[in-house]
Amino acid sequence: MELAPVPLRSHRKDRYRGSDRGRSVSDFLPPDREHLYSLYRALQSLYQYWLDHRPEPDPTALARHNRAFASPPLVGSAEALGTATLAAPAGADAALRRAIHDLRGGALFALRLYGELGEEELEEDPDLLRAGVFLARDQAKIMRHLLVDLDPEGRARDEEERIHSLDDVVAKWQGFEARTPPAAPVRRARVSVRSEWSGGLASCCLEASAVDRILYNLVNNALRFTVDGEIALRIVPVPESALRWVVTNAISPDQAGWLDRNAGHLGARLFHGGRTRGGTGTGLTTPGELVASAFGLRDLAEAVGEGYLGARWSTDQVHIWFHWPRLEG
Repeated sequence: MELAPVPLRSHRKDRYRGSDRGRSVSDFLPPDREHLYSLYRALQSLYQYWLDHRPEPDPTALARHNRAFASPPLVGSAEALGTATLAAPAGADAALRRAIHDLRGGALFALRLYGELGEEELEEDPDLLRAGVFLARDQAKIMRHLLVDLDPEGRARDEEERIHSLDDVVAKWQGFEARTPPAAPVRRARVSVRSEWSGGLASCCLEASAVDRILYNLVNNALRFTVDGEIALRIVPVPESALRWVVTNAISPDQAGWLDRNAGHLGARLFHGGRTRGGTGTGLTTPGELVASAFGLRDLAEAVGEGYLGARWSTDQVHIWFHWPRLEG
């Protein structure tokens, strides 16, 4: 509760539903469009297989779906997505570069790490298989959130009024395990969740996808840097009608020193982009823009400056937080 000031008020008259900042598939060059559709079909296929065969899907078949994301041709599509568009003479604007970041990352980042596990390891662990299913579902929703015309019928369903419970988010992340990237200090990491709120999170799937985009950016960042394999997610209600989400991971003194030199007050430089350690420098800008939209703020600078999101760290821990309006009633 000491991380940021309260109360944090919303300046919106209506609830943010996540419908802004969408792009079109036509913003991408033809090679990237092919990658988009190939990945989207595969994500949908994995989730649909689970739906069609639950509660006892064949673990071998489910593991095969998972491993496809770390094998040709999908691994090539995931790695090449956006390359042609970014390399074109006209290039890509900053918003499109951030969209490409989340299309390559998001839940797909963890799903590809799952796919690198051996078939036996996947088949023998129902929790890993189930986590892979939800990663595929989440990334497909994130893609529909980012690209308004990727799947018009699916996006229309995402826009329908349907209350999403915070309890579902807690259940999804509690005990979530993932392999970390090759350069990370540890091989695997685990997420623990503690929530002091049990109620509504979002008014529709599209809004829930906006929260997912923020969480996956922050958790993926923690996966890269945790030095003990533990990531903590804490969710607490704060005045007025907001939820505070805090992602915490242990860091090394060297990492703390880098933050001291580069992150700025409350991590402001991290959220404004261009400051990164081994990444693209765009990942934390998306959370700032989405939070600003959710609370009706002028821009990302106001969101960080007023404490709607930020970062604090010590010599051995970093906390990155954001706020999201509670769904009352």
